[in-house]
Amino acid sequence: MEPKQPLPSGPFLLDGKRADRLTPTQLAEVAARSALPVATVGKIVDHLADIEAELPLTMERLVEAVRQVDATHAVVRSMYPFPSLDDLRIGWELAGTDIAAELEHRLGGASGAGNVPGAQAVALNAFLAGWPGFGRALTGTGPGQYGVNVEFQRTVNRVQGAVYQDRLLRVGAFPGETTLTFVRTFVHEAGHATFQRYLIGDRLPMLVDQPDDTGTVTGDARTEAAQFWSQRSPAAREFYEAWMVLRRKPACLLGLDLGFVGSPEKRVARQVESFAEFCAEVFMQMATNVLPDHVLTVLDRDASQDVLKAWITVVRGLRAFARTVEK
Repeated sequence: MEPKQPLPSGPFLLDGKRADRLTPTQLAEVAARSALPVATVGKIVDHLADIEAELPLTMERLVEAVRQVDATHAVVRSMYPFPSLDDLRIGWELAGTDIAAELEHRLGGASGAGNVPGAQAVALNAFLAGWPGFGRALTGTGPGQYGVNVEFQRTVNRVQGAVYQDRLLRVGAFPGETTLTFVRTFVHEAGHATFQRYLIGDRLPMLVDQPDDTGTVTGDARTEAAQFWSQRSPAAREFYEAWMVLRRKPACLLGLDLGFVGSPEKRVARQVESFAEFCAEVFMQMATNVLPDHVLTVLDRDASQDVLKAWITVVRGLRAFARTVEK
Protein backbone atom coordinates (compact mmCIF):
# COMPACT_ATOMS: atom_id res chain seq x y z
CA MET A 1 0.00 0.00 0.00
CA GLU A 2 1.33 3.43 -0.92
CA PRO A 3 1.84 6.03 1.82
CA LYS A 4 -0.82 8.71 2.00
CA GLN A 5 1.70 11.54 1.58
CA PRO A 6 5.01 11.82 -0.29
CA LEU A 7 8.10 11.29 1.81
CA PRO A 8 9.78 14.55 2.91
CA SER A 9 13.34 14.31 1.70
CA GLY A 10 14.82 17.71 0.98
CA PRO A 11 16.03 18.95 -2.43
CA PHE A 12 17.99 16.52 -4.58
CA LEU A 13 18.38 15.58 -8.21
CA LEU A 14 16.75 12.30 -9.21
CA ASP A 15 17.27 11.15 -12.79
CA GLY A 16 18.14 14.71 -13.76
CA LYS A 17 15.09 16.32 -12.19
CA ARG A 18 15.18 18.47 -9.07
CA ALA A 19 12.66 17.45 -6.43
CA ASP A 20 11.86 18.47 -2.88
CA ARG A 21 10.51 15.05 -1.99
CA LEU A 22 9.89 11.58 -3.32
CA THR A 23 6.45 10.87 -4.68
CA PRO A 24 4.48 7.85 -3.42
CA THR A 25 5.06 6.18 -6.79
CA GLN A 26 8.83 6.68 -6.61
CA LEU A 27 8.91 5.40 -3.02
CA ALA A 28 6.92 2.32 -4.01
CA GLU A 29 9.30 1.69 -6.94
CA VAL A 30 12.35 1.84 -4.67
CA ALA A 31 10.65 -0.53 -2.21
CA ALA A 32 9.77 -3.00 -4.95
CA ARG A 33 13.22 -2.97 -6.55
CA SER A 34 15.05 -3.26 -3.24
CA ALA A 35 12.63 -5.96 -1.95
CA LEU A 36 12.09 -4.07 1.32
CA PRO A 37 8.96 -2.79 3.06
CA VAL A 38 7.86 0.71 2.09
CA ALA A 39 8.17 1.86 5.73
CA THR A 40 11.79 0.68 5.92
CA VAL A 41 12.67 2.31 2.62
CA GLY A 42 11.02 5.53 3.75
CA LYS A 43 13.24 5.77 6.82
CA ILE A 44 16.38 4.99 4.85
CA VAL A 45 15.65 7.47 2.07
CA ASP A 46 14.89 10.12 4.66
CA HIS A 47 18.52 9.83 5.82
CA LEU A 48 19.99 9.41 2.35
CA ALA A 49 18.34 12.60 1.17
CA ASP A 50 20.55 14.77 3.34
CA ILE A 51 23.65 13.04 2.02
CA GLU A 52 22.61 13.29 -1.63
CA ALA A 53 21.29 16.86 -1.42
CA GLU A 54 21.69 18.63 -4.77
CA LEU A 55 23.89 15.80 -6.08
CA PRO A 56 22.98 13.83 -9.23
CA LEU A 57 21.17 10.68 -8.14
CA THR A 58 19.72 7.99 -10.38
CA MET A 59 16.99 5.57 -9.40
CA GLU A 60 19.52 2.74 -9.81
CA ARG A 61 21.91 4.38 -7.37
CA LEU A 62 19.14 5.12 -4.90
CA VAL A 63 17.97 1.49 -4.91
CA GLU A 64 21.55 0.26 -4.40
CA ALA A 65 22.11 2.73 -1.55
CA VAL A 66 18.94 1.58 0.19
CA ARG A 67 20.02 -2.05 -0.10
CA GLN A 68 23.45 -1.28 1.33
CA VAL A 69 22.05 0.65 4.29
CA ASP A 70 19.68 -2.20 5.11
CA ALA A 71 22.45 -4.80 4.77
CA THR A 72 24.80 -2.78 6.96
CA HIS A 73 22.20 -2.46 9.71
CA ALA A 74 21.60 -6.22 9.58
CA VAL A 75 25.31 -6.99 9.89
CA VAL A 76 25.81 -4.56 12.76
CA ARG A 77 22.88 -5.95 14.74
CA SER A 78 24.28 -9.46 14.41
CA MET A 79 27.61 -8.62 16.07
CA TYR A 80 28.84 -11.02 18.71
CA PRO A 81 26.48 -10.58 21.69
CA PHE A 82 28.12 -9.83 25.03
CA PRO A 83 26.24 -9.97 28.35
CA SER A 84 25.66 -6.97 30.57
CA LEU A 85 28.61 -6.23 32.85
CA ASP A 86 26.20 -4.99 35.50
CA ASP A 87 24.32 -8.30 35.58
CA LEU A 88 27.54 -10.29 35.89
CA ARG A 89 28.95 -7.96 38.55
CA ILE A 90 25.93 -8.57 40.77
CA GLY A 91 26.42 -12.30 40.36
CA TRP A 92 30.07 -12.11 41.42
CA GLU A 93 29.27 -10.04 44.49
CA LEU A 94 26.47 -12.30 45.64
CA ALA A 95 28.56 -15.42 45.16
CA GLY A 96 31.32 -14.15 47.44
CA THR A 97 34.00 -15.32 45.01
CA ASP A 98 37.69 -14.79 45.74
CA ILE A 99 37.97 -12.18 43.03
CA ALA A 100 41.78 -11.94 42.89
CA ALA A 101 42.17 -15.71 42.64
CA GLU A 102 39.47 -15.89 39.98
CA LEU A 103 41.10 -13.10 37.98
CA GLU A 104 44.45 -14.85 38.15
CA HIS A 105 42.84 -18.09 36.99
CA ARG A 106 40.91 -16.52 34.10
CA LEU A 107 44.07 -14.85 32.82
CA GLY A 108 46.32 -17.89 32.83
CA GLY A 109 48.12 -17.18 36.08
CA ALA A 110 48.30 -13.39 35.77
CA SER A 111 50.70 -11.89 38.29
CA GLY A 112 49.72 -9.17 40.74
CA ALA A 113 45.96 -9.82 40.58
CA GLY A 114 45.78 -8.88 44.26
CA ASN A 115 46.92 -5.36 43.30
CA VAL A 116 43.64 -4.66 41.53
CA PRO A 117 41.09 -2.90 43.80
CA GLY A 118 38.00 -4.96 44.57
CA ALA A 119 35.47 -3.13 42.40
CA GLN A 120 37.78 -3.03 39.39
CA ALA A 121 38.69 -6.69 39.83
CA VAL A 122 35.01 -7.59 39.99
CA ALA A 123 34.29 -5.64 36.80
CA LEU A 124 37.16 -7.25 34.86
CA ASN A 125 36.13 -10.69 36.11
CA ALA A 126 32.62 -9.89 34.90
CA PHE A 127 33.92 -9.13 31.42
CA LEU A 128 36.01 -12.31 31.31
CA ALA A 129 33.09 -14.37 32.61
CA GLY A 130 30.95 -12.99 29.80
CA TRP A 131 33.47 -14.11 27.17
CA PRO A 132 35.47 -16.86 28.91
CA GLY A 133 37.14 -18.00 25.70
CA PHE A 134 38.82 -14.64 25.32
CA GLY A 135 40.90 -14.95 28.49
CA ARG A 136 42.08 -18.35 27.32
CA ALA A 137 42.85 -17.06 23.83
CA LEU A 138 44.76 -14.08 25.24
CA THR A 139 47.01 -16.06 27.58
CA GLY A 140 47.02 -19.60 26.16
CA THR A 141 49.88 -21.00 24.11
CA GLY A 142 48.02 -23.44 21.88
CA PRO A 143 46.90 -23.07 18.24
CA GLY A 144 44.90 -19.89 17.70
CA GLN A 145 46.03 -18.47 21.05
CA TYR A 146 48.27 -15.48 21.68
CA GLY A 147 50.55 -16.45 24.60
CA VAL A 148 50.34 -13.14 26.49
CA ASN A 149 51.52 -12.76 30.09
CA VAL A 150 49.41 -10.33 32.14
CA GLU A 151 50.90 -8.32 34.99
CA PHE A 152 48.92 -6.03 37.29
CA GLN A 153 51.09 -3.38 38.92
CA ARG A 154 50.76 -1.23 42.04
CA THR A 155 52.15 1.87 40.35
CA VAL A 156 50.22 4.27 38.11
CA ASN A 157 51.16 4.60 34.44
CA ARG A 158 49.95 8.16 33.87
CA VAL A 159 50.85 8.12 30.19
CA GLN A 160 49.10 4.98 28.97
CA GLY A 161 47.39 3.35 31.95
CA ALA A 162 48.31 -0.03 30.50
CA VAL A 163 50.69 -1.13 27.79
CA TYR A 164 51.18 -4.23 25.63
CA GLN A 165 54.58 -5.07 24.19
CA ASP A 166 56.33 -8.30 23.25
CA ARG A 167 53.63 -10.58 24.62
CA LEU A 168 53.52 -8.83 27.98
CA LEU A 169 50.47 -6.81 28.99
CA ARG A 170 51.25 -4.53 31.95
CA VAL A 171 48.29 -2.91 33.66
CA GLY A 172 48.97 -0.03 36.03
CA ALA A 173 46.85 1.09 38.96
CA PHE A 174 43.77 3.21 38.26
CA PRO A 175 43.15 5.08 41.53
CA GLY A 176 39.97 7.12 41.56
CA GLU A 177 38.86 5.92 38.12
CA THR A 178 35.60 4.11 37.39
CA THR A 179 35.50 0.36 36.96
CA LEU A 180 34.37 0.85 33.37
CA THR A 181 37.43 2.98 32.60
CA PHE A 182 39.65 0.23 34.00
CA VAL A 183 37.95 -2.51 31.97
CA ARG A 184 37.97 -0.45 28.78
CA THR A 185 41.69 0.26 29.08
CA PHE A 186 42.52 -3.39 29.77
CA VAL A 187 40.42 -4.60 26.82
CA HIS A 188 41.94 -1.96 24.54
CA GLU A 189 45.47 -3.20 25.27
CA ALA A 190 44.28 -6.79 24.97
CA GLY A 191 43.00 -5.78 21.53
CA HIS A 192 46.56 -4.89 20.49
CA ALA A 193 47.67 -8.29 21.78
CA THR A 194 44.97 -10.27 19.99
CA PHE A 195 42.84 -8.63 17.30
CA GLN A 196 45.63 -6.45 15.91
CA ARG A 197 48.00 -9.42 15.74
CA TYR A 198 45.28 -11.57 14.17
CA LEU A 199 44.58 -8.95 11.52
CA ILE A 200 47.92 -7.41 10.68
CA GLY A 201 50.68 -8.39 13.11
CA ASP A 202 52.54 -7.05 16.13
CA ARG A 203 54.62 -4.33 14.54
CA LEU A 204 53.60 -1.98 11.76
CA PRO A 205 55.91 0.18 9.64
CA MET A 206 55.54 3.83 10.59
CA LEU A 207 54.13 4.72 7.18
CA VAL A 208 51.43 2.06 7.56
CA ASP A 209 50.49 2.95 11.12
CA GLN A 210 50.60 6.72 10.51
CA PRO A 211 49.98 7.46 6.82
CA ASP A 212 51.77 10.22 4.98
CA ASP A 213 48.91 12.67 4.39
CA THR A 214 51.29 15.18 2.80
CA GLY A 215 52.67 12.84 0.14
CA THR A 216 56.24 13.86 0.96
CA VAL A 217 57.59 10.51 2.22
CA THR A 218 59.67 8.63 -0.35
CA GLY A 219 62.39 6.01 -0.58
CA ASP A 220 62.94 3.31 2.04
CA ALA A 221 59.78 4.07 4.03
CA ARG A 222 57.56 3.43 1.02
CA THR A 223 59.53 0.31 0.08
CA GLU A 224 59.10 -1.02 3.62
CA ALA A 225 55.35 -0.34 3.50
CA ALA A 226 55.02 -2.08 0.12
CA GLN A 227 56.87 -5.15 1.41
CA PHE A 228 54.69 -5.19 4.50
CA TRP A 229 51.48 -5.24 2.47
CA SER A 230 52.79 -7.94 0.15
CA GLN A 231 52.76 -10.28 3.17
CA ARG A 232 49.27 -9.38 4.44
CA SER A 233 45.86 -10.79 3.56
CA PRO A 234 43.29 -9.04 1.34
CA ALA A 235 41.02 -8.85 4.41
CA ALA A 236 43.69 -6.91 6.31
CA ARG A 237 44.10 -4.49 3.40
CA GLU A 238 40.32 -4.00 3.17
CA PHE A 239 40.11 -3.27 6.89
CA TYR A 240 42.93 -0.74 6.49
CA GLU A 241 41.24 0.97 3.55
CA ALA A 242 38.05 1.20 5.62
CA TRP A 243 40.04 2.98 8.34
CA MET A 244 41.45 5.38 5.77
CA VAL A 245 37.89 6.36 4.87
CA LEU A 246 36.71 6.75 8.47
CA ARG A 247 39.75 8.72 9.64
CA ARG A 248 38.86 11.39 7.08
CA LYS A 249 35.51 11.75 8.84
CA PRO A 250 36.32 11.80 12.58
CA ALA A 251 32.65 12.41 13.44
CA CYS A 252 32.04 8.80 12.35
CA LEU A 253 34.41 7.47 15.04
CA LEU A 254 33.50 6.72 18.64
CA GLY A 255 35.48 8.20 21.50
CA LEU A 256 34.97 6.76 24.97
CA ASP A 257 36.13 8.20 28.27
CA LEU A 258 39.28 6.44 29.45
CA GLY A 259 39.87 8.73 32.43
CA PHE A 260 43.44 9.95 32.74
CA VAL A 261 44.36 7.81 29.73
CA GLY A 262 42.32 10.05 27.45
CA SER A 263 39.11 12.00 26.97
CA PRO A 264 36.62 10.96 24.26
CA GLU A 265 38.04 13.69 22.01
CA LYS A 266 41.59 12.47 22.50
CA ARG A 267 40.57 8.87 21.88
CA VAL A 268 39.07 9.87 18.53
CA ALA A 269 42.24 11.79 17.68
CA ARG A 270 44.36 8.71 18.44
CA GLN A 271 42.19 6.60 16.12
CA VAL A 272 42.69 9.15 13.35
CA GLU A 273 46.47 9.23 13.89
CA SER A 274 47.23 5.52 14.25
CA PHE A 275 45.89 2.38 12.58
CA ALA A 276 47.07 0.23 15.49
CA GLU A 277 45.12 2.44 17.89
CA PHE A 278 42.03 2.19 15.70
CA CYS A 279 42.27 -1.62 15.71
CA ALA A 280 42.54 -1.82 19.49
CA GLU A 281 39.86 0.81 20.09
CA VAL A 282 37.16 -0.68 17.85
CA PHE A 283 37.94 -4.10 19.29
CA MET A 284 37.38 -2.72 22.80
CA GLN A 285 34.16 -1.07 21.66
CA MET A 286 32.91 -4.33 20.16
CA ALA A 287 33.90 -6.44 23.16
CA THR A 288 32.22 -4.08 25.64
CA ASN A 289 29.10 -4.01 23.47
CA VAL A 290 28.93 -0.31 22.61
CA LEU A 291 29.96 -0.38 18.94
CA PRO A 292 26.71 -1.61 17.32
CA ASP A 293 24.59 1.29 18.61
CA HIS A 294 27.28 3.78 17.63
CA VAL A 295 27.52 2.45 14.07
CA LEU A 296 23.75 2.52 13.63
CA THR A 297 23.65 6.08 14.97
CA VAL A 298 26.40 7.13 12.55
CA LEU A 299 24.58 5.59 9.62
CA ASP A 300 21.46 7.50 10.60
CA ARG A 301 23.54 10.70 10.26
CA ASP A 302 25.81 9.81 7.37
CA ALA A 303 24.70 7.17 4.91
CA SER A 304 27.20 8.08 2.20
CA GLN A 305 28.49 5.14 0.21
CA ASP A 306 32.07 5.31 1.47
CA VAL A 307 31.02 5.36 5.13
CA LEU A 308 28.55 2.53 4.60
CA LYS A 309 31.16 0.31 2.99
CA ALA A 310 33.83 1.22 5.55
CA TRP A 311 31.76 0.40 8.63
CA ILE A 312 30.44 -2.85 7.20
CA THR A 313 34.05 -3.89 6.48
CA VAL A 314 35.12 -3.04 10.03
CA VAL A 315 32.21 -4.90 11.58
CA ARG A 316 32.82 -7.98 9.45
CA GLY A 317 36.51 -7.96 10.36
CA LEU A 318 35.71 -7.84 14.06
CA ARG A 319 33.13 -10.60 13.73
CA ALA A 320 35.60 -12.79 11.84
CA PHE A 321 38.04 -12.49 14.75
CA ALA A 322 35.33 -13.15 17.35
CA ARG A 323 34.46 -16.40 15.58
CA THR A 324 38.05 -17.61 16.05
CA VAL A 325 37.70 -17.28 19.83
CA GLU A 326 35.66 -19.95 21.57
CA LYS A 327 32.77 -18.66 23.63
